[in-house]
Amino acid sequence: WASIEQSRLNWIRNNQKKLRAHCYQGLTDNILNDGVGNLAETAHAIILPSSHAGSPHYMQLLLQDSLAICCACKKPDLFLTMTANGSWPEITENLLPGKETY
Repeated sequence: WASIEQSRLNWIRNNQKKLRAHCYQGLTDNILNDGVGNLAETAHAIILPSSHAGSPHYMQLLLQDSLAICCACKKPDLFLTMTANGSWPEITENLLPGKETY
């Protein structure tokens, strides 16, 4: 998994022109708003596209999708999050015969 992820990140880094990263005004905004004192930290920024899971653009798309669902349907009454471990006895005891967790 790590080598595939590294390969994807290398492609993104080497193809910033194809991704039209120059359209983002991060460096200009930083200079105008007196953001980071050392411009060397922002001069080499790599823009991650929205197709890269975990990037800010990806998270923004998820937010917009969620808001669109709320507009089309209705606001959720309940929001649940769940964490489960496949090795927990409650999980393994309720598996169908012949099934196992991974």
